[in-house]
Amino acid sequence: MKKKTENIENAYSDMSSYIGVYANTSIVVNTTTSAEKTSVTPYTAARVKSLLLDPIKNHAMLKEASAWLLEYSSLYGNMLSYYSTLLTYDYIVVPTSKLIGSKTKLKKGYYAAAERVKKMSIQRKIPLLIFKTLQQGETFWYDVSDDATVIFKEVNYRHCKMFAVDDDNIWRYVVDLATVNDAQAKEMPLEVQDAYEKYKKSGGGGTAEVNNTEFGVSLKPNLYVVSKAGFALSCSTVLTDTHEPPAFSNMFIDLIMYEDDKETYNTYLKDSYAKLVHMKVPIDPKDGKPTMTADEVNLYFSKVKQGIPRNVKALATPFETDDIATDKAQTQGIALTDTSRKNAQYGSGIADSLWSPTTANALMVTIESNAARIKPLCSFIDAYVTFKLKSLNATFSIDTQITQYNKEAIYKARTTGLASGESYTSWLASSSLELYDALMIAEAEDALDLATLFAPKQSAYQTPSQSPGAPVKDTVSDSREVGSGYE
Repeated sequence: MKKKTENIENAYSDMSSYIGVYANTSIVVNTTTSAEKTSVTPYTAARVKSLLLDPIKNHAMLKEASAWLLEYSSLYGNMLSYYSTLLTYDYIVVPTSKLIGSKTKLKKGYYAAAERVKKMSIQRKIPLLIFKTLQQGETFWYDVSDDATVIFKEVNYRHCKMFAVDDDNIWRYVVDLATVNDAQAKEMPLEVQDAYEKYKKSGGGGTAEVNNTEFGVSLKPNLYVVSKAGFALSCSTVLTDTHEPPAFSNMFIDLIMYEDDKETYNTYLKDSYAKLVHMKVPIDPKDGKPTMTADEVNLYFSKVKQGIPRNVKALATPFETDDIATDKAQTQGIALTDTSRKNAQYGSGIADSLWSPTTANALMVTIESNAARIKPLCSFIDAYVTFKLKSLNATFSIDTQITQYNKEAIYKARTTGLASGESYTSWLASSSLELYDALMIAEAEDALDLATLFAPKQSAYQTPSQSPGAPVKDTVSDSREVGSGYE
């Protein structure tokens, strides 16, 4: 049975107004045009605070604030990069039951599936997909790939909305044709362009609802359901009738305050470090009047200023002056900025041990905890790639246990586990090779008989010059014993 959303007729009656967003982009080629607004206006902490009173309603402005912060705050950009690249996105390919039974059929199908995943370069594209999804809270993509290249083009979110989950567990979306103009339509996928032209020719489609046979519901004529070439990603794993705000919108206030304090502190520090050079104007002790004319003082003053270094300010008066101590004020300025930075870091959801890890174990626990926030997003990728492998009778799954931090440890553990019968598939996933590359290398090494050609010798120091090869392991008489060469 088709999976449907509830109250679909009411879910799309109020598409969000245009606030301003990035132009459509492609994972392979970025295309910025004048059809979509690319400039954003600065956001103050007070303005963001008011938007967060209703983040769902104000999702469009929060998305714009996120786009602005990405350029304004290096901390925000680094945080998005950290989360989107935390997992290595190593994967496994599993054949379905349709391939089981014939060894020849299984091998052919499995190799074909592995090759298709390699051509998709999905492991390299996932971080970019997730980065943009974290930044906006939701993204809408369209597969415009051909035999030579794999391209996922982003469809601007202001024209789209989540619609339903289909039989292949792909999150599908609709495009509101009423929000599209001629220039924007030219940047859309051909499928949407055709729908837009038909919508225009019909004079706006009228008021009669159109039946969607795939999902068995009636929709307003301006709502076009994109085919399976389109898929959506969302920071919410529950399909709702609302838009999703940026993933880290609740920390925007801390980020803005930190950047503002950093700028204020930078200016303040320069001023507070400025040294005063007092050039006292001579006065007559009898009447207390300056002995130099005003023109002479100005000439004297300008000449002296030309020779003093940067951050030194000249002062010319007939009065005595005292130094002003600024050390305490400087310390307070540094403390203020430090506090703002810590507030932003804490608000990121990244544990303090990552910013200043005290032990390796604390760092490991922190990274594992942070990785858990990204794992739900992987289910969207799994579903779409599995759909692309459907004709080859195979499924795709990201190995969410492997992070940038523990990859080497997991590889060693799985290598050890091979001796006790653990999966070669999971072991290959933790290696540094694409699955298809690993299979082809294994085939080549077997055909070339490299194991015999490079037969290991007993010791690198005992190997005669005429006998090439690596050291051989010691002969172990009992499986419970460990040879001295492998201790």
